[in-house]
Amino acid sequence: MLHDNVFKIDFYALAVQLMPVQWRKPRHIAFVKVLVTPFVLMLQQLRKYRSTTIYKLQHDSRIGKVEKVLNDKFDIIERRILIIEGQRKRQNYSFYRSENREALATPFVTYSQDEVAEFSSDFEVCIPTVVGLISSDLTQLNTLVRYYADKDKHFVIKLI
Repeated sequence: MLHDNVFKIDFYALAVQLMPVQWRKPRHIAFVKVLVTPFVLMLQQLRKYRSTTIYKLQHDSRIGKVEKVLNDKFDIIERRILIIEGQRKRQNYSFYRSENREALATPFVTYSQDEVAEFSSDFEVCIPTVVGLISSDLTQLNTLVRYYADKDKHFVIKLI
């Protein structure tokens, strides 16, 4: 992995140092700095992109890491956002006729996976109301949890 020193380049000083000595006058230096400015802006964007990418790579789908990401984003001082185990709806197994088992005595309703997901969740994100999240923050929180959590996990956001 590259060290941060590789990306610490002062293009303005470098451009002035690469100029011939007889051209190092304030007017020429200013002109060269104008020409170098787009490269400085691109380097700033690269540094920002690099730091966000490294942050994303350091955090994976483990619950502790997702909790850390949410607290880093929304409650950095007191870190009150918690992730707890979700409530699972009990699922009965229905047998095939070929298995020669008795059918269930009580009538039952068959749900699809999407319908079961509405009733149950793998984990719950508990957010205290004193954190003071607005609707756009909740949308961003939902997006962050979807990005970092496993794709097959269902979750519920609860304001407590």
